[in-house]
Amino acid sequence: MSKLQETKKKSQRTIIALVIIGFSVYLGFTPLFELIQGGVAGAVVGASFGAIFVIVLTMYLLNQQTEIEQESKKSERVFDEKVKLYQFILNVSKDMVEDEVLTREEIMKLPFAMINLQMIGGDKTIKAFQDVFSKINNVYSKNQEDNTGIDDEERVEILKILSTFATQCRIDLGISDTEIDQKLFDDSMQTIEAAISSKNAPVDSPVTHSEEVIINNDEYRLDRHSTGQVRAFKNKEIIKRNTKAVFRLINDELNLGFSEADIKDKHTSQIGKLIIEKINQRK
Repeated sequence: MSKLQETKKKSQRTIIALVIIGFSVYLGFTPLFELIQGGVAGAVVGASFGAIFVIVLTMYLLNQQTEIEQESKKSERVFDEKVKLYQFILNVSKDMVEDEVLTREEIMKLPFAMINLQMIGGDKTIKAFQDVFSKINNVYSKNQEDNTGIDDEERVEILKILSTFATQCRIDLGISDTEIDQKLFDDSMQTIEAAISSKNAPVDSPVTHSEEVIINNDEYRLDRHSTGQVRAFKNKEIIKRNTKAVFRLINDELNLGFSEADIKDKHTSQIGKLIIEKINQRK
């Protein structure tokens, strides 16, 4: 039995004692005084009852104070651990989305985060993270390689689910009792989506494969990096938005044989790799 449970049991016993003493005083105080007929003996009895009542009441108050202090310390410790865990989950997710690549090492961090969350998180927070975990795992499992690229649409979807998770964290930490206003949430997501779609993130890793084609007197180049990302260039300028539009153009002009479903459903890194390989084979 924990110390907190022992303290609660002591408080319960003290309450029972107070009830018994109060009931006994109510029933027996007047007959007892009539029997003693006042005087010094009556004063002693009255003082004794008062002292006993004060002692028991003091014991109850002390137990209550101890219980409150223990609850406060526990809540403070749990709060700190929740903040650390939630921050860890958000940081890991940030690394995944920011570099546009899901690695095996990053994916393996999520199950342990889920286990820790089951220990200290609220039910709704756990459910919200399950949605995040499932989405990230689905994106990662579409590619058989250890590193999987993330499209802009997938990044937006992951961030949207992460925002829902962050809202539940906010409630679980007691920062707010209600979820974020839906209009405010939608406006925030539109801002995030606009920021993500505005340009492709820079890639610091080296280029492992590169192919160039000429279409309508324009030079198109596809670069594949060691981390899996594929970047498209037109006349030596990077395509900042909708890389798949370039894939469609190259596919149609060179008759590479990829269907619209292939380009739409596969990750940018995956279909980009296949197109580069196909171009290389035709040389």
